[in-house]
Amino acid sequence: MYIQWLGGNGFKIQIEKTVLIIDPPSEQSGFRQNPLKADIVLNSGYGLTDAERVKPQENTCTIIDSPGEYEVQGIFIYGIRAKNV
Repeated sequence: MYIQWLGGNGFKIQIEKTVLIIDPPSEQSGFRQNPLKADIVLNSGYGLTDAERVKPQENTCTIIDSPGEYEVQGIFIYGIRAKNV
């Protein structure tokens, strides 16, 4: 597993060939980065994030932006609603 901080709340996690991006920083955040490619994008909606900056790694890119239980490419994701403070 490979974990990279993208700035702000953003992280990139790579598990074998699957790439997961959490809260990709928007251009207004001031964080400069290379173009992002991912299989899965988790967008919490907190802070300056922009899921549109992420391009598909292969054919499609799954965007998860609401609570629930998900399974994407063998990865289980549990989204829990939290209160912004």
